[in-house]
Amino acid sequence: LHKKMMYLAEDTYAHFLSDLKKTSDRKAAEEQQQLNKGRKRKGGKDKSGSMPKITFIDDDDDASTDRKKNDTDQQARVTCGGLSMKINIDHMQKLERLHKRTLSNILGADESSSFARLLFTLLLRYDALEGAGLQSAIPHSVFRFLHNKFGCKFESFASPFNCYEMKQGGDSEYGTAFGDTDAWFGSEGSFFGVDFLRKGGCFQANPPFASEFMVCMYQRMHHFLSMTNGDNDTADEEVPPMQFAIFVPAWAESSGWQSLMSSPYLSKHCIIDQKKHYYTEGTQHRRSQRDSNAKDDGKGSYRIASFDTSVFFLQNAAAKKKWPLDDEVQDGLEKAFALTEDEEEVKKSSVKSKKLSQKSAHRQVKKQTTTQQKKVIKQQQPEKKKRKKSSSAGKKKTLMSGGEDEMNIFNSLGLVDGDGNEGKQRKKSRSKKHR
Repeated sequence: LHKKMMYLAEDTYAHFLSDLKKTSDRKAAEEQQQLNKGRKRKGGKDKSGSMPKITFIDDDDDASTDRKKNDTDQQARVTCGGLSMKINIDHMQKLERLHKRTLSNILGADESSSFARLLFTLLLRYDALEGAGLQSAIPHSVFRFLHNKFGCKFESFASPFNCYEMKQGGDSEYGTAFGDTDAWFGSEGSFFGVDFLRKGGCFQANPPFASEFMVCMYQRMHHFLSMTNGDNDTADEEVPPMQFAIFVPAWAESSGWQSLMSSPYLSKHCIIDQKKHYYTEGTQHRRSQRDSNAKDDGKGSYRIASFDTSVFFLQNAAAKKKWPLDDEVQDGLEKAFALTEDEEEVKKSSVKSKKLSQKSAHRQVKKQTTTQQKKVIKQQQPEKKKRKKSSSAGKKKTLMSGGEDEMNIFNSLGLVDGDGNEGKQRKKSRSKKHR
């Protein structure tokens, strides 16, 4: 009887293990099937080693693998692994040109089979950064003025999307936050890693509006200016002219503004009135072509500045001799910021507006009517206006206090020069988190 009970227990246990294995296999198969269905809904099976694909979509979101000629409403969609990133045609063509020039300068060839992959990586990187806000840029008309007046060719804080593209085959020189993704499109890496002494000349800087970051930027500029000031017995021929044109908000209470204003190398300071100048939107590369032509409040690729802008010109002795600064600089900057000299943009906008379809024009009329209605409602509700003013003042106060969130991002990316400020900032963030 004892042996029979043992055999029965072993037989029951064997059946239990067999049923358990069958159930486990069935559950695993069902989970794999659900996973495959989810991948199909997101855009196909995600095979390892698959390359991103570029398709073209019009305003009605109809996908196509062909690019329509002279279609101002088309956008490009780059898809990989179920993720899709959008970019307008003008910016994608600009990136193609920058990529070809970079390959030609380095490898002597201008053809690349990996453009779609590099474009997808670039779009994904800046889309992830958007949570902290994408930096608005000065209009191309302002950089064109600096180039014509001082021969300026270098942008210290830019991106492949908003950098100024030199005409007549010239190379665009600019620094960006991400050397690994941006170098394929001509970036020279972080501002804090550029050797300005080797370059010499005029450099434009529109830094992130965080006070502590602006202080770190000025310290690096002061370092190179002091090395090339020519106060010693060195001959003038051996001292390269060096000039920095810096664009920051006119926040006299901030430490960044004060460090620039008190610089011994300051040659000229210009104030641009808030209501009389525009900036380029940080998300301009994702906006449709017809919206990019607008210059209204908060619409299109341009927007009215939120604050007065201070323009500082820092020069060494050689730069003061080569580029004397007069009142024409202030007038030229005001005209360029108001986009009155940007004839190419005006021509493009007029041509593209004629090519709008009736459907797009009808949508624009609808948008205008709704905006007019909103304006009427806002006029009837003066209290909301007061709230908006207080919110903008709060935003200014937060940014002037040091921009700790922005500094933490820059520190984690290794973008800030390690002169002690970085360590202090990390200690502040740690103590704040501890509290």
